[in-house]
Amino acid sequence: MNEKRDVYEAMLSNLGVKGIEISSETIKKYEKLLVGGIWCILNLQYFYDEGSKGSPFIISEIKPIQMPNLDMQAVFEGRRAFTESQWLDVLLGSTGLEPTNFEERVKWHLIARLIPFVENNYNICELGPRGTGKSHIYKEISPNSILVSGGQTTVANLFYNMSSRLVGLVGVWDVVAFDEVAGIRFKDKDGVQIMKDFMASGSFSRGRDVISANAAMVFVGNINQSVDVLVKTGHLFAPFPEEMIDSAFFDRMHAYLPGWEIPKMRPEFLTNQYGLIVDFLAEFLREMRKRSFSDAIDRYFKIGNNLNQRDVIAVRKSVSGLLKLLYPHGEFDKDAVERCFVYALENRRRVKEQLKKIGGMEFYDVHFSYIDNETLEEKFVSVPEQRGD
Repeated sequence: MNEKRDVYEAMLSNLGVKGIEISSETIKKYEKLLVGGIWCILNLQYFYDEGSKGSPFIISEIKPIQMPNLDMQAVFEGRRAFTESQWLDVLLGSTGLEPTNFEERVKWHLIARLIPFVENNYNICELGPRGTGKSHIYKEISPNSILVSGGQTTVANLFYNMSSRLVGLVGVWDVVAFDEVAGIRFKDKDGVQIMKDFMASGSFSRGRDVISANAAMVFVGNINQSVDVLVKTGHLFAPFPEEMIDSAFFDRMHAYLPGWEIPKMRPEFLTNQYGLIVDFLAEFLREMRKRSFSDAIDRYFKIGNNLNQRDVIAVRKSVSGLLKLLYPHGEFDKDAVERCFVYALENRRRVKEQLKKIGGMEFYDVHFSYIDNETLEEKFVSVPEQRGD
């Protein structure tokens, strides 16, 4: 909006042309023009007027290639026509996977990979064998996520550039995923410290400024040994670089996905059935970031006393993310909340079990449980790889 001339002005980034007048009807029709622009096919006309202060180009027609706007009510109405398991299959099909080839538990792991797309400041880690599609989803499924390949990175690139005063990747993208965690290196000594600060609070300080951002942080990498050996002899965060192996850093992880339970991708795992168009899926996921279902637990359950404040925040975020994906319309029952709750508790407990091995006594309370508000029965949640617990 150019307030001096009281007109909307567009910029064609490909041609470098600025100041093209655009009608307010077009803006109302395609709201996304005001927030970052859209890819489209244009009809341009050229009319030079000596007295005009704007560009001589006139836009006569716009045909968007991208989703110009999104009707969430249509999504909610459509969701009501499916059961939970059918909708789970729709989401998986939309990410390019054939749901009939996966067991129920694996489907939940694959859906949990999408939580960072719907939940602000969500930190998740997935380590497992090669070829299970860990990084693919963060690279291909949404234009709002970026995959940072292993290697050196800087605080300026990731968080804030002091000289240009520009916020880095965490301020620009919804999801910042690190591929190959073993290769992450910060050129700056305070890099890991700033990352810890950001993962805990969604903000960090550089110089005089305190900067807030909503990016979710995802860490994916490979485990080269068998999980049984790692559980007995070390901890499941072993692939991280030495400077990151710090209990305070890992305590900020909201969930640890067991990548070793996901099968290696094969041609028959890819679908040729219908699903949501990727543009639509990405917009739907982004829109769900504005909502929160983190209080859903309190309607039916109490959280056990072995969970500290960080554990509670982590579990609430995971439950909220799963419910946003599976029940975007907000209509869920006690059983649905319990399924999400148990899954969230397990993924956070996996983090806590490793912290106990790395950091000792302050992380001893790993026996996660929840209490049913109606029956007052307490149920404990275990982690499959910790046999005998």
